Amino acid sequence: MVHDDDRAKMTEARQQMSRGLEPKPSDEYRLRRADGSWIWLINHRVQIDAENYVGLTIDITERKLAEEKIHFLFRELVHRTRNQFAVINSIAREVYKQSGSITEFESLFRHRMVGLARSQEAVGNAQDNPLSAIVAAQADIFGLSSRIDIKGVPIRVSETGAQYLSIALYELITNSIKYGAFTAGDARIGVGWTVSGDTLEILWSENCSTVSTTAQPFAGTGFGARVLKDLTAQALDGQSKYEVRDDGVRWSLTVPLGRHFQHCAGA
Repeated sequence: MVHDDDRAKMTEARQQMSRGLEPKPSDEYRLRRADGSWIWLINHRVQIDAENYVGLTIDITERKLAEEKIHFLFRELVHRTRNQFAVINSIAREVYKQSGSITEFESLFRHRMVGLARSQEAVGNAQDNPLSAIVAAQADIFGLSSRIDIKGVPIRVSETGAQYLSIALYELITNSIKYGAFTAGDARIGVGWTVSGDTLEILWSENCSTVSTTAQPFAGTGFGARVLKDLTAQALDGQSKYEVRDDGVRWSLTVPLGRHFQHCAGA
């Protein structure tokens, strides 16, 4: 059975031939097989005399599937590129606000782009973007995997979610190296998450005896502070809380399950 959307053009071709008119040289159409599946066919027509045509029908299902995949990948590329430009625009705007000169802006912006590139590479290398792999990838960038304890239920993260979360983790690790737990040789950091109902809570918790509060950049309004206090939560439809405590930094992100985060129950 020919697909409803293709039936009209096939009927028109037969009617033209029956009236002695030359039809289109070929038509692509879908045909339902006896098992209920659909295949794509192309029907070529060649006129051999005033009344007769020779037809050749070829199965082009694999070609159409390949074309569909290419179109999907192209649309996905456009979507990801649009998201990437949105992130870069946000970074540029926030860095500009905290820069006192062009030189300072160039230095800060380049630093953020390096972090974004590393985050994007980590996202691209992670299959299905599992949350545990995203955290581990950021730790690996700094060679600190052995000092970060990762624990949580299986969670799959969207491309956008992985991107913003990677940036937040990059800021947390960079800050900890400068002022927090990673300034102490034996200090550790825990990154864990739990699911309660339709909500996911991610918690970054430092454990060290000393932490610099006088030189703490995230206590102000710089880009790092905006990432952890506002931007990440806003982009992922959630809420965040950032605290500088005596034993280190504590940052939590609470987000709804569904759009950007999915609980892989039973995994």
